[in-house]
Amino acid sequence: MRRRAETGGALPLLLVLLLALLGGGAWNYQQNVEAEAAEYRPFRGYAEQDIEALLGAYESNEARDTESFEEASSRRASAADRAYFDEQVREFERVQRAADRKKGLQVSLAESATTLKLLQQERRRRAEESDRLRLFLKRLLTVRS
Repeated sequence: MRRRAETGGALPLLLVLLLALLGGGAWNYQQNVEAEAAEYRPFRGYAEQDIEALLGAYESNEARDTESFEEASSRRASAADRAYFDEQVREFERVQRAADRKKGLQVSLAESATTLKLLQQERRRRAEESDRLRLFLKRLLTVRS
């Protein structure tokens, strides 16, 4: 009889603890869902086929863009000495155009590399999200600071 009273006294404490764990888990799950929604994912709304097509296009252009940038970088545009002022101005403009072309290629290469990286991250993220149980447990058990 005494043993039942001790066990009965522990049951409400166990229920309170279980409810606290459930509430904390639900709150943590919701925080993780909100954090995922706030993440920067520019290709989130794209269809799977579109992402694969974009990946293929950017990967095929990557080698060509890198080659053209390296070719432009290897050529040094140096100004030649000119006698007259108008010739010096034209020479300066020519060198500036060559430098601007090189900078434009560098920017283009950096943009395409960044886009390619974002596309690969989106594909990897979708592969992780395809396992629903794993995604649920990750959201439930991951503690964000």
